[in-house]
Amino acid sequence: MDRFSQISVRTNRCSVPVRLIGRTVRAMLHASELVVCDGQQEVARHERLIAKGKARLDLDHIKAC
Repeated sequence: MDRFSQISVRTNRCSVPVRLIGRTVRAMLHASELVVCDGQQEVARHERLIAKGKARLDLDHIKAC
């Protein structure tokens, strides 16, 4: 995860909550969505991006900045 609270999954980037900056999270890529977990807890869920080089941001993830 980078300092902007985003993770890279394949060729795209998705936001996760800022409290997780510096932590390792697990990303599960499904046919229509991406689920991100910190341990057993789900911390983010995004619609899957099909095109390369895109970003999916959830403003609730970054509002604590």
